[in-house]
Amino acid sequence: MENKIRTLIVDDSFFIRTALKKMLNDSEIEVVGEAANGKEAVEKTVELKPHVITMDVEMPVMNGLEALKEIMKKTPTPVIMLSSLTAEGADATLKALELGAIDFIQKQGSLAEISKVKGELITKIKEIVKNPLIRSKFYVKAPSLKKDAPKRVFSLRKSKPPTVVKAALIGISTGGPAALKFVIPKLPAKTRAPLLIIQHMPAQFTKQFAKRLNAESKIGVKEAENGEKALPNWVYVAPGGKHLKLDKFGKIVIDDEPKNSLFKPSVNVAAESLLNMSPRHTLAIMMTGMGNDGAEGFKKLKEKGAYIVAQDPDDCVAWGMPSAVAEAGIADEIVPLKDIPDLITRMIGWK
Repeated sequence: MENKIRTLIVDDSFFIRTALKKMLNDSEIEVVGEAANGKEAVEKTVELKPHVITMDVEMPVMNGLEALKEIMKKTPTPVIMLSSLTAEGADATLKALELGAIDFIQKQGSLAEISKVKGELITKIKEIVKNPLIRSKFYVKAPSLKKDAPKRVFSLRKSKPPTVVKAALIGISTGGPAALKFVIPKLPAKTRAPLLIIQHMPAQFTKQFAKRLNAESKIGVKEAENGEKALPNWVYVAPGGKHLKLDKFGKIVIDDEPKNSLFKPSVNVAAESLLNMSPRHTLAIMMTGMGNDGAEGFKKLKEKGAYIVAQDPDDCVAWGMPSAVAEAGIADEIVPLKDIPDLITRMIGWK
């Protein structure tokens, strides 16, 4: 149907395919096909030319990673991976993100559990199709979709960069693994301040993610641990399912408070903890992600003198989080992804 988001479902489970099909058929999304293995997925992608694919990782004949490689070679298409909750599933999903998958959803077992991700999956599919960066890469032959929105202009609240940064923070979500894989390996081995990363990610994923970043980077990268001192020369990834904070002595606190937070880890919670230290010596960067987690915390930091940076929303896989900061008028700089490594190096790297 004209202007609907054509979606292909790939999963070896008939039950999962049926549940997803029922879930996704709405006023803006049309499921145009199903595939039970990776080989079928490649064939149906060529035949049906979907706008978005949901892809299981473990499948017979050809698994999700092999299918993803073939699709990206033959008919590049945005893919959302369905990932299991195991360590092996986490590692495979992170590999898929490196191979070109846009994002992932945790794969659930029962119908009741699958229905819990309905809103998240539908939102991600719609965000992907609206995104001009993704459109320019994948949708050259999709004339039925609406034209891209014009590039937006944001007002800056420019202040002088701090001469000394004592703590740096990155808030990031959808599209984050690929963006961080670009940024962190470009940082120098020695920095004058610790860098905290609040990436919305399940508990099983963050340790694997930190290990993969560490293996590719000059600077040390680890999953943050409760009670350790946040030191220069290190990047600390917040553990999934917990909040990361810094106390006034620069020690890392990992806990569940506040329990009612929509996200764990939360960018807002981490940002507000930095108010206990020296906000005038804080660098806070908001990168790609859906929603507005972190906007309120960044605003409070800005009011106390922190230096605020937003990734250019038109350069993001999902522009919600950086847009919330940019539209609030609290950003000192709005920069594209390609310039973020140099910005961080300039602010906290040793010359």
